Amino acid sequence: MCPPTRLRILDYLRKQQTATVNELSSILAMTGANVRHHLTVLESNDLIELVCQRQEGRGRPVNVYGLSLRVLGDG
Repeated sequence: MCPPTRLRILDYLRKQQTATVNELSSILAMTGANVRHHLTVLESNDLIELVCQRQEGRGRPVNVYGLSLRVLGDG
């Protein structure tokens, strides 16, 4: 049985440090909207945070997410 989606997102961020919606979408084989929903829930529970935004070509900047300081701890 696969671990729940939010745990998979947290595990990926723990290993890679940062990720965008597009990266997570392709890794999890989910739509961007579905990934954004899970990211919103994780962010509202202070498990992840928006690290930065980067411009990739024209259009809106891309949000880059990482684990929050609460999850990372003091170390």
